[in-house]
Amino acid sequence: MLVALTFSVIYLISLANCSPSEQRLLNDLLAGYVREERPVLDSSKPVVVTLGLVMQQIIDLNEKEELLEVSAWLKFQWVDENLRWLPVAYDNVSDVRHPAGTIWQPDILLYNR
Repeated sequence: MLVALTFSVIYLISLANCSPSEQRLLNDLLAGYVREERPVLDSSKPVVVTLGLVMQQIIDLNEKEELLEVSAWLKFQWVDENLRWLPVAYDNVSDVRHPAGTIWQPDILLYNR
């Protein structure tokens, strides 16, 4: 519940900071967008997802037990073919940021053995 509330607040803040052209673009892009569908125009093609790990800090290192605790960010990157537009139609807006819950996301499970 807290996560949904956090994303809702972030989404509202991001909308408040948009120019009218960006707001119109976001509304047009998300109208009819189904986030449960894979973001490809040709369903026989895969969605290539690039995963990156950005380490922020080492919190603890226990050499005896061979344990390492870190603070890190995961970065996922992919192309959503359903989110394309002509920048000239939106005052040359060439990129926008979406709150995570509004668009398709890869179903990735991380685990440690």
